[in-house]
Amino acid sequence: MSKDKANEGQKKRIVFVCGWYSDQFGYIHNNLPKALAKAGADVHILTSNSNQYSTDPNYEETYQSFLGEKYVEAGTYVKDGVTIHRLPYKQFRDEVHFKFLKKNLKELRPYSVHIFDVGSYLTFKLAFYKLFLGYKFITSNHILLSVFPLAKNWKTVRFFKRFKWNLLHKFPGRFVYKRSDLIIYPTVDAKEVAVGFFGFKDKKSVQMSLAVDTDVFCAKSNEENEGFKNEFGFEKDDFICTYTGRFSEDKNPLVLAKAITLLQKDYPKIKGLFVGSGVQQDRILSETGCSVHPFVNQEKLTGVYSMSGLGVWPRQESTSMLDCIACGTPIILNDTIKAVERVDGNGYLYKMDDHKDLAEKILSLYQNPSKMEEFSQEGRKKVTEQFSWKKYATDYLAILNKL
Repeated sequence: MSKDKANEGQKKRIVFVCGWYSDQFGYIHNNLPKALAKAGADVHILTSNSNQYSTDPNYEETYQSFLGEKYVEAGTYVKDGVTIHRLPYKQFRDEVHFKFLKKNLKELRPYSVHIFDVGSYLTFKLAFYKLFLGYKFITSNHILLSVFPLAKNWKTVRFFKRFKWNLLHKFPGRFVYKRSDLIIYPTVDAKEVAVGFFGFKDKKSVQMSLAVDTDVFCAKSNEENEGFKNEFGFEKDDFICTYTGRFSEDKNPLVLAKAITLLQKDYPKIKGLFVGSGVQQDRILSETGCSVHPFVNQEKLTGVYSMSGLGVWPRQESTSMLDCIACGTPIILNDTIKAVERVDGNGYLYKMDDHKDLAEKILSLYQNPSKMEEFSQEGRKKVTEQFSWKKYATDYLAILNKL
């Protein structure tokens, strides 16, 4: 029986596949399945019993206090209307993989299978299994230019290294592209990476920006914000510049800490809050006016953003910046990003890695409450109209029905 016939007269079964998974995060493979289930779809996730970032050499230092041990018990459970299948972990080269993928796909008989990757071993296997199982195959690339250094120095890379990359990534990627029914890109540069380095072509694709769970992330009242400030050790008139995420060299939140130090002498109410963990933590704490707090869940994170004057991500893009905007907080990003729609009208760009320029941008908003309010209102409006998971799920199902 064909897959279309198997799904006729019932809800289409959508399966997402990811190498690792953690309930605590708010990434697309958490929020999109949840939004689709809320819209009435039959949604499953096939993943390993490995927590997110389990292969990170700094896992114990950065994530364990928030996520727990690297591996959880294998099994099946339902969360937010989504059936999650935790399968036994295994590793292929440096990639997280899991056992019984084909067996579970045959049992689930999905209408569509979606993986948020274009170049992994899992992606290649799913492209191959489509030949026998007949599902609609959807791929996505979430590697942006800001986190893909090979794009910056490709012309100077030695021949053998380029040959090896093409052999292991570009040539298999062409097979994946041919088997894909749809490719979804969150930004224009994500598409550039897939086309330029993974063998994809400029066809069969749509651009759909990442989104926000607006049921969770929203502005709090002044009284609630004062309560959050007190909980995190701030005074009610402090102007907090917040960064959330890993304290890693590639994300470089230390730039924000240095900007805060520069401002502290004349503007002691401007302070920095860094929520997360990582190798830069001690250097951040050595700067003036900066405090660190471990990772928090989404419910508490909405309070962090709402109480903050600004959200600042000095280098790489993050889904967190959209969550911050939804809480009515303006943002500052670096001037090399391609997804400028996230900051246009609700924040500023600064010269990447220049803490003095960042300090100037922070000060210009601190001294201009009317501009802050303008950015706040525009940001909330933008998220509601363009970046909600409810809208994303509606658009996604409409596209799926046309495949």
